[in-house]
Amino acid sequence: MKETLLLMTGSALATAALFFASAPARSAQISAATEVVQVIPTADLDLRSAAGRKALDRRIGRAVIDLCGQAADVDLAGRNAVRKCRADALVQANAARDQRLAMRSDEPIQLAAR
Repeated sequence: MKETLLLMTGSALATAALFFASAPARSAQISAATEVVQVIPTADLDLRSAAGRKALDRRIGRAVIDLCGQAADVDLAGRNAVRKCRADALVQANAARDQRLAMRSDEPIQLAAR
């Protein structure tokens, strides 16, 4: 009876170890296939004024942070991925911002990240 219990406990521990060891790989597969979109409204802003452009820049900064999320301080690969995501999203947002300003458009800006 005692040997059976030890065997079952060992089997459960081995299964749990395999499950948790493969969790980062599953997470990477899921996150690589998932696209997240952040919409930045602009219709309520007067983009002809400096205050309106400054408000848009603040919204863009907040949207980039929300879009890319955060990583734990000890997760260097995750922090690098977040840093890259934010840099890429900021380039995308600033291009859309410049386009809206040139066209005097009040269409919302959409950012996407994987």
